[in-house]
Amino acid sequence: MKIVGSTELKTRSLGDSLQFVLIRSPGWTEVAFEVILIGGFLFYAWRQSSAILAIFAVAGIVGMAIN
Repeated sequence: MKIVGSTELKTRSLGDSLQFVLIRSPGWTEVAFEVILIGGFLFYAWRQSSAILAIFAVAGIVGMAIN
């Protein structure tokens, strides 16, 4: 994984036509920004004793891990 993300355009031949595929790879800076942002929401939820906001923040963290 690179420090800065990258974007790559690939083509696939489908007989009579071409298919263009755009591949996006996030870098360490983007992942770190997401972790800090969601961690901030989780800290705010803890300070405000908001269970719903904490659940949404944890769901965001789980979604990042799955992605």
